[in-house]
Amino acid sequence: MYMLFSKLLLGHSAFTKYERSGIRKYHRKQLINFVSALLLFATLIPNFSSAENNGRKLAEALGSYLFFIAINEYMQSSKCGYLYKTKYSLEQATRDALLHFKNKDRDELKSLLEKQKSKLVTDAKSMVDAALGAANKDGVDWRSSCGMLLGTIANDFREIKDEYENAILMYSK
Repeated sequence: MYMLFSKLLLGHSAFTKYERSGIRKYHRKQLINFVSALLLFATLIPNFSSAENNGRKLAEALGSYLFFIAINEYMQSSKCGYLYKTKYSLEQATRDALLHFKNKDRDELKSLLEKQKSKLVTDAKSMVDAALGAANKDGVDWRSSCGMLLGTIANDFREIKDEYENAILMYSK
């Protein structure tokens, strides 16, 4: 079972985008743990061959999306918040996402997300703080480091959000 998760993680788009970003060296393990939990849930959903309803693929896309929502939510509450025009809410994103799952899958996913939410927020906070701290150690002023980090996150988030929205169109109930 562990090998299956490892293979899924290595091919997972959020994992590879996270690996490409400049913040990968700080919290790779936290992302792997969160995505592993969502993939565990995804494996519990029956895998239908129908393209119209595949909860597993939707759950995988949701994991990536919620991770970046948590990062953006923390960033907007940090000293970098002045750069944000859009308000992000992990709570609202979770509620909205659950509507795209079948009722029988919704309750199980909701329970899993409630258990993982505080860890996800903590991981996002520590990742952002570590990235900003590393930039500070390199002598970059905090406004520049906020801009560089937000640029990296925004680029990756745009791709993740597009993949999530495509998964909703293809696989939601």
